Amino acid sequence: DKTGTLTLNRMRAERWWLPGGPAGPSPPDTPARARLLQALALSHDVHVTREGEPVGEATEVALVEAVRAFGLDPREISARVPRQAELAF
Repeated sequence: DKTGTLTLNRMRAERWWLPGGPAGPSPPDTPARARLLQALALSHDVHVTREGEPVGEATEVALVEAVRAFGLDPREISARVPRQAELAF
């Protein structure tokens, strides 16, 4: 949604790619999807407001919202697997 990105600073994940090829807008419940969602839940600098709104870079917010769309809580995942380090690139 390039228009939304430019005018609203919002993005969203619409298509998924898992081992084996494209998975469309709703990837099947597989171990690969679970690993992907966990990686997305852990690799961002998004902060959630008291009202539950994610705040951060548009790309990272889109990935956090994608994780939430599958019924997972990125904060709960981060609490179980805390960040050990961050390597800038």
